[in-house]
Amino acid sequence: MLLEPQVKLGKYLYLLFFFFILACQEEDSRKGNALSEDMGQGQMIDQSLASTGGDEQNQGLCRPTEESLESSLAFLDQYCGMCHQDPPQFGAPYPLVDFEAMLMGEQGLRPMDRAVARLVDGTMPPAGQPQPSIEEAQAFIDWASCDSGLQRMPDIGGFEVSKPLYRGPASSPQDTEVLEMLLPNVTVASDVSDQYSCYTFLGPSQRDADRSIIRIEPVIDDARVVHHIVLYETDGEVEDQSASDCGAGLGAGVYAWAPGQPALHFNEGGLITRQGQNYIIEIHYNNQARYENVRDQSGVRLFHSSLIEPQIDMITLGPEGFRLPARSRTEVGGQCEIEEEFTIIATMPHMHEIGKSLKSTIIRADQSEEDLITLDGWDFNYQLIYDAQETLLSVGDRIQTHCIFENPDDQDRRYGPYTDDEMCYNFIYVTPPPTSKRCDAPIGESVGYTPGECGPSEAASYSEAVIGYYREGEPPTLEGGSLISGQYQLTGLDVWFDSFDLGIAVVDEMLSYYDARGAFAFYDDARFEIDVQGIAYLISIQGAEFMREISLNWGGVINTELDNGTLNIQLSCPNDGEFSLPYSVDGDAIIVYLPFNDVVSGTQVMRFERVVD
Repeated sequence: MLLEPQVKLGKYLYLLFFFFILACQEEDSRKGNALSEDMGQGQMIDQSLASTGGDEQNQGLCRPTEESLESSLAFLDQYCGMCHQDPPQFGAPYPLVDFEAMLMGEQGLRPMDRAVARLVDGTMPPAGQPQPSIEEAQAFIDWASCDSGLQRMPDIGGFEVSKPLYRGPASSPQDTEVLEMLLPNVTVASDVSDQYSCYTFLGPSQRDADRSIIRIEPVIDDARVVHHIVLYETDGEVEDQSASDCGAGLGAGVYAWAPGQPALHFNEGGLITRQGQNYIIEIHYNNQARYENVRDQSGVRLFHSSLIEPQIDMITLGPEGFRLPARSRTEVGGQCEIEEEFTIIATMPHMHEIGKSLKSTIIRADQSEEDLITLDGWDFNYQLIYDAQETLLSVGDRIQTHCIFENPDDQDRRYGPYTDDEMCYNFIYVTPPPTSKRCDAPIGESVGYTPGECGPSEAASYSEAVIGYYREGEPPTLEGGSLISGQYQLTGLDVWFDSFDLGIAVVDEMLSYYDARGAFAFYDDARFEIDVQGIAYLISIQGAEFMREISLNWGGVINTELDNGTLNIQLSCPNDGEFSLPYSVDGDAIIVYLPFNDVVSGTQVMRFERVVD
């Protein structure tokens, strides 16, 4: 819809991948966890192993005894075997299967030494996965390091989450249509450790009716290199199986897969896919093992049918437009009030690399609080869908979502779709499908609202906070129409500039926003009232910030509805005057143009929807 804020998700929303990510991939050297050929930690392990125990170690080499070989290989198979099998799967750089092969290479950089290092620092097995006991892990460390004295960290950390994983039926549904969305033979070079490939696809509902997606399951072609798969909605027309920019045009994340994660299959009903809805698939390839001649055709398989009940849809919880200052710990949040009853089936938190925790709380109409989900110790590489246990929300309840970030860098981070940006989202699967799919009003600093002297006096009882955004280019043409008498609440707001380059600065569209409330009224006797109050935040990419309170408060009489989509209005409040108001009628909504005149000039495009008694 024209004025609805677009959810800008993205290349993270690597958004949404699942099991065993850390076990399948060496950590980025920035995080200080990996052993690379030029890393100090690898040399530290080398020195530790070379300085203790046995004749071999006195010669600078550690060769574990074969006395505990059988139990040690069983340990590796149980906790590391899904990815570190032979050949390695899902981006793992080497197998942990053959004793002699694990001892090949320089001391400290051999697969055996790397396994020891990951166990010592607590990054293997990955957070959230079944962990060995301290005794099991220490026994392996002692054996594999030749009794070097290295100790397993007593508290390996990892995240804690308040809800169980969501599990649906294991088998595929019968009597449904099947649509496969597969990438077209993507090449993954042997010298590229990480590659992201994105393709657009036509959805299953290209006919004249909405449909239900009952099950989404992965199709894995080359399991050696496929690290995760993410399926997103995308707006507008696309070409089927066409290469796309990863980070552009991404809508809500619908499904994600990683090693060990089952298909998404709801116990009842199906996820609605509306007529003409299209999709983008993102696949992360990891070829640390340097496989040659890799060509992959992985993707997803959709089982879909005509609409079935219950119908399931998604709501995005969480704020947009935030900035995270350099070298700081920052909390951000968003909220909304529930206007229609629905049940939450599942929840899928999402942040990027510097997120630390996410919490969504339900505040009931009686002000009692319930936990929807709390996740502490966020891990960007480990994102799952959790069971919301059919939590019912009623009119008057609220949901608040908070995220905490720790930015260790010397430069600010900002909200945005790419991995180096950040997000604070909790995607929830709900039934029945809601009217509004966003929940992002500010917490604590939202605009208070008392209608001005010229505005509809009843507006305070129905008006709600709206987050508006800044756009570049020409606003859409308004076409007039027949007005319906009644009161209308502000539901959408955009400010359009000819260019984001304003001369004095360039607008940062991700961080700039407009927080407002308002109302429009038209009466049978042709009287007209409009009242909008808010705060406009303009932030430049150079870092300059501008804030201004906005107050529009007029009353008068509509003289005529002109043929060019303009109302001729005679003002009587707060002063006498005459002006023309461009407008368009869209069902039960009215869209109007109003000037935005401050440091620079632009056009405010406001959408008001009729309040039903």
